[in-house]
Amino acid sequence: SLFELGQAEYYVGEVHVKRGEIDEAQWHWYRYGVLTRRLVNADPYNPTYVMELAYTLMNIGAVEQQKLLPDFAASLERINQAVQFNRIALGLDPDNALYQRELTTMLEWKADAHGGLCELGEALEVRQQTVERRRDLLRSAPDDPNDRQDLAFTLNGLANVQGAIGLTGVARTSLREAVDILRSLSDAKPDDVRRAWEALYRETRLARLIAVDGDAARATEIILNHAPRIEELATAASR
Repeated sequence: SLFELGQAEYYVGEVHVKRGEIDEAQWHWYRYGVLTRRLVNADPYNPTYVMELAYTLMNIGAVEQQKLLPDFAASLERINQAVQFNRIALGLDPDNALYQRELTTMLEWKADAHGGLCELGEALEVRQQTVERRRDLLRSAPDDPNDRQDLAFTLNGLANVQGAIGLTGVARTSLREAVDILRSLSDAKPDDVRRAWEALYRETRLARLIAVDGDAARATEIILNHAPRIEELATAASR
């Protein structure tokens, strides 16, 4: 079927991405898009097909940002189209939590495209929207570890833009909340090395922001306090 052919093109493209072959991946995803567009044309009120088209456009736009010389304008155009079709899919299936999460992820890529174009005001606005969306999703399941981690990563993205604009104080607040969430998740699973790294990495970034704000002594204290744990995790990872 057209759907299965489109899925095959998607997975071939994904293999190329893992190999770093971005142009080849985009070519397969363009084919994936052509096939999916035929599905949507034949059944325009099918939210699954509409969402597949959103995924296609999202993948093409996102992978553009991974090129050595990314075209952020082209990326933004494709991601905007993806967002539009995602919203259509939600209009057809408004209670679909997956579509809500995917829309938030697409908006995060949209913010990154704005950032790549040095449109920091637009990037900040979209990043603020994504944080609010993550908070809304978390309200329905406040203890869900995946939603909590997603909120932490989204707060980290917001802090990046805030810091780039020079809003160091609010960037620290955003990153502090992200660190607290990630540390809590790490404490709940102390043997999970990846979670420990996620928390520590952002803690060191927070220390840099504190240093930028003029408190070098506090920043140094944070780094030195975490140095033994960083060394421990690095040793474990090298085994």
